[in-house]
Amino acid sequence: MTQSIIFILAMIFIPYFVGCGCILLDRKTYDIGVLEKWNFGMVLMYAIFEIIVLIGTFTKMSLKNVTICYCIVLSGVIIIAGIIGARMKKRVFSVGKMPVLSRKEKVLLLIVLLGILYQILFVCFCLQIDEDDAYYVGMAMTSFQTDTISVYHPYLGIPVKLKTMANYVLSPYPIFWAMWSKVLKIHPAILMRSILPAVNIAWSYVVYRLLAKKIFLTERKRIIFLLIVVLANLFGAYSDRTSAVFLLQRVWQGKGALAAILIPMLWYLLIRLRKEGENTYVYVELFVTILAACLTSSMALFLCPVLSGAFGLEYLISERRWSVVGRLILCTLPCIVLAIAEVILLYVL
Repeated sequence: MTQSIIFILAMIFIPYFVGCGCILLDRKTYDIGVLEKWNFGMVLMYAIFEIIVLIGTFTKMSLKNVTICYCIVLSGVIIIAGIIGARMKKRVFSVGKMPVLSRKEKVLLLIVLLGILYQILFVCFCLQIDEDDAYYVGMAMTSFQTDTISVYHPYLGIPVKLKTMANYVLSPYPIFWAMWSKVLKIHPAILMRSILPAVNIAWSYVVYRLLAKKIFLTERKRIIFLLIVVLANLFGAYSDRTSAVFLLQRVWQGKGALAAILIPMLWYLLIRLRKEGENTYVYVELFVTILAACLTSSMALFLCPVLSGAFGLEYLISERRWSVVGRLILCTLPCIVLAIAEVILLYVL
């Protein structure tokens, strides 16, 4: 129980401090609140781990050494953001102003929060069965027990070549949580099935809140939008491929995190580009988000370029600006590089 509380607190405060540096990048709108900082911190933590774990995989580093490197890099990001912010005389770690709500808006917000809390409790305390669980949890458990990365097969427990697990070698989402299991001394199965859903479900609604902020002008409409999303997720299990199913039945898996969190996050960033025009911060966050998506699932290697490409084509037709297309290609560079690497792993090595 104590480790669970520590994990939840770590997932609240560490991403926030990691993401506070984003205020130094946004020199156009300066419209960055506490949720935006926390959200940027989460995707940045995913992206940094993707780089470190791939280096560790191909250099045969232990999970312990990868964890040490990861913690050093995160600490460096926080310290550098604080130093640069102090020199630029910006309150980097400031929470900022909270929105002022009317009584009706507070009631609506309370209903939304109760709906989100119900979903979190339902997923964390009720049994959800999915065929991919054995592989995801087994991969995390294998790394946790052997202190290795993509060395042993999660089903067989024997050493295998990287090409045998090519999809999960380049998108090692279970390894990320195996690392946290090792740090906090929590069994990976307990962490992924009973604690992690609380973080990922909350994160999903943070993304929808940011999306609502860019679509609607008033707080009332934003809260109503969140209420509609909550209800859609509660009654959206009419197929095993809906976003509601990925959120409430598979959110601890990489595919679930991609579908329920990072794809909506891409929509949010592309809408920001459409509304704000040229904003370097949005391009940086888009690149980081796509790299973070690559950690969750190999499907991101194709979904992210397709979504970005569709947006770039629409922007090119309507605005006649090739520069945006070039920047979007640079943002999808992680997908292109990892897709080539996966082909090499499967058919060359």
